[in-house]
Amino acid sequence: MKSVLQAVLFGAVLCAAGMSGSSAHAGERLTLYEVNKFIKNFDQSVSSQDTLVGQSFLINNLSEDAHFETRLVVPRTAGGDYGNVYYKDHAYGVYYRYPYPSVNTPYMQEVSSYYDTKPGIITVFQNKKIQIPGYSQKTVVEGFTMPASASKAAVDVTIREYGARYSQTYPGLIENALQMHSKCRMYLEKTRSQVHLSGLTCETISYYPGPSV
Repeated sequence: MKSVLQAVLFGAVLCAAGMSGSSAHAGERLTLYEVNKFIKNFDQSVSSQDTLVGQSFLINNLSEDAHFETRLVVPRTAGGDYGNVYYKDHAYGVYYRYPYPSVNTPYMQEVSSYYDTKPGIITVFQNKKIQIPGYSQKTVVEGFTMPASASKAAVDVTIREYGARYSQTYPGLIENALQMHSKCRMYLEKTRSQVHLSGLTCETISYYPGPSV
């Protein structure tokens, strides 16, 4: 009887250990809900009139070793089609993104590019808030690569950045204008139950003075 009781208790301990292990693993699994929530909070924070709100979000939600790549592109001809480009990502496979200026097309040309880290991207954000009155952004998810049990995701997004300007149609009035339009890939990862942005690569078209929206 004693041996049977010991076996039952031992089995219960194993089950408890297995359940706790599964829960810990599940706690690190990144979900689609968390991806959408992160992007929503990202937009709301950087669009806040209080610059400190966006700054605090970036400080707390960017990985310390986060990397950023931005390529500024312009159409070679007015109204030209950007073209459809498939880009190879060795970690996540092939995904669709445009415009991609490193591919030689008759429609787009790259005019500048820069690489940055966490402190640099926070400075860029602060400069935008200072230099672009009424700065805000809107991020739309176009697609994502995220295995069911993974703690990481690669998310293809369109980011549109807006700012206030005087109306070209009605002098004296202020209107919201599209300043920059980017096709990006966001790299998200979940550690210690918190989602972080670990990387962002973008191709950006700048509009100045910019079409009104």
